[in-house]
Amino acid sequence: MSVRIKEKLLNSTVKALSRSMDIKVMTHVARNIIPSYDLHKRMQIPATNAIPNRDAARQIVKDMRDWDYFLPFICLLINISQRGYHGKSYSIPHITSILHQLEEEGLIYHIQDQHFRENPQIRRSHNWGILREGESYPFTLMKLDFVKNSSTVRKNPKDLVKKCYRVLRQEMVDILEFHQGRQWFWEGDGGVFAFHYSNRNRSAVVTALEIQHRMFLFNHFRNPLNNPVQLRIALLSRQSEYWSQKGAIRQSEVYLKIEKQESNCTEAGGITISNEVYSHLEKELARLFYPYEKEEGEKLYQYKLRWES
Repeated sequence: MSVRIKEKLLNSTVKALSRSMDIKVMTHVARNIIPSYDLHKRMQIPATNAIPNRDAARQIVKDMRDWDYFLPFICLLINISQRGYHGKSYSIPHITSILHQLEEEGLIYHIQDQHFRENPQIRRSHNWGILREGESYPFTLMKLDFVKNSSTVRKNPKDLVKKCYRVLRQEMVDILEFHQGRQWFWEGDGGVFAFHYSNRNRSAVVTALEIQHRMFLFNHFRNPLNNPVQLRIALLSRQSEYWSQKGAIRQSEVYLKIEKQESNCTEAGGITISNEVYSHLEKELARLFYPYEKEEGEKLYQYKLRWES
């Protein structure tokens, strides 16, 4: 987790916890995040000894910070303040102050999803500022590849190709981040992008469509190369572990699957989407896609920009 937990924020959270519940309850709350959490063991105090409420709260909050569980812990406190805990209501002070301090760090609490989102005007990190290395999350991945890249390099000055790809990449990233996606890694002829939030399938599809439409306009009005530049784009929705390193991403099962989908099942200038992505689309978007006739295993749907009478 890349959010900074300043001392002021730490103290506000300690006050919120210590002034709203006793040690027994706050320990149970901590175990919702870390099931094996043992407060006495963490403080190196015999289990028969009493611990002052404030000291217990500080240890719990520091552990949540140090073990990268601070944001999930704050989400849990917000939920308890709104809905209670085990049938009992809890008035948790300083929640507004805590949220304001996190907003200053570029994180906004999203009520519908009940978790934090980055404010893109302040920060745009690889993991949206909230994902933990090696833990499993729902993602929609986008694999994008420049078609016949080696041929493009042979037919054009190398520096011109690099310049065009650099401009196109930046335009793609701008579209991606506008729709709350993140670039996970980029290589010379393509990359992998990811979407995480509840509307991730729609956001990924809209991003892919906008990128392909942008490529159409680029080839017709701005392309200085001797050949058109085409992309293949594949979208796949899966529960998968989060990794920040390119090597770990490339070894994951979900990457191997989307790589096969992009290279074997996607036409130049086209988009393929998995059945799970398709099933989450509203009719207006879904009707743009039609079944892929040569699917192997999971059913796929495809789109390609074409003129219609």
